[in-house]
Amino acid sequence: MRLERADIRLVFAASGHGKSHAIKKWMRGQRRVMVWDVMAEYPGTAIDSRAALVDAVSRARFRVAFRPDFARGLAADFDFFCRAAFAAGRCMVIVEELNQVTTPSYAPPAWRNITSRGRHRGLVVCAASQRPAGCDKDAIGNATEIWAGRLPYERDRKALEPQLGRERCARLISLPQGKFEVWKA
Repeated sequence: MRLERADIRLVFAASGHGKSHAIKKWMRGQRRVMVWDVMAEYPGTAIDSRAALVDAVSRARFRVAFRPDFARGLAADFDFFCRAAFAAGRCMVIVEELNQVTTPSYAPPAWRNITSRGRHRGLVVCAASQRPAGCDKDAIGNATEIWAGRLPYERDRKALEPQLGRERCARLISLPQGKFEVWKA
């Protein structure tokens, strides 16, 4: 029996410190990519309709940047995006601004499904946030890699201590732009 290895990469850093840049590098060469693109900063076919998302991810190759409808509500669109990603399978799923759709004590069920069972569907998961202390513990606990850049708030550094350790987290307050401490499971 062959076990699928999880691939869950989380990137945390202050605004402008290279989170999206790092993720865009990981996108290169991927044939199937879905992005939760709240800031409209990713390449690919920009999609803001659920029907268009379903149509796009039914293809053999796709690179879609789903731009949620803030008027409709982030929670409903995020749930739909996550369910579509899980159903599509065999793709890279990127979530920007994770702390806007999860909390430390709550991972929406469809997102928790991705971070806990996505490996069985061939999902490579990448998520980014400026505030790790505001993100769900399920994602952090299941991460296979954590990239941490400059984090000015102590609470955010403390949230990563179990993985990175106290000494490495202490360095996060002064890391220059584009530099990361990397932890791998």
